[in-house]
Amino acid sequence: FNEACLSDFTITIFNRWGTLVFESTVYSVGWNGNTVSGGNPYPEGTYYYKLSYTNGNTKETKNDKGFFQLAR
Repeated sequence: FNEACLSDFTITIFNRWGTLVFESTVYSVGWNGNTVSGGNPYPEGTYYYKLSYTNGNTKETKNDKGFFQLAR
């Protein structure tokens, strides 16, 4: 996947209670399962993500959302 073809990239991750635990507007910056402030690990469990970006070649905006399981 060519990062140069992306614009308006945003990923947000929420815990099971709907609290925002991570947000990034940079494609190459991912979540490692830890808190941003102190680096403490979040507990194993189900998390929800929302992803949106615009394809720079086609100018088409893509949106995705879903659940994933954090396991250590």
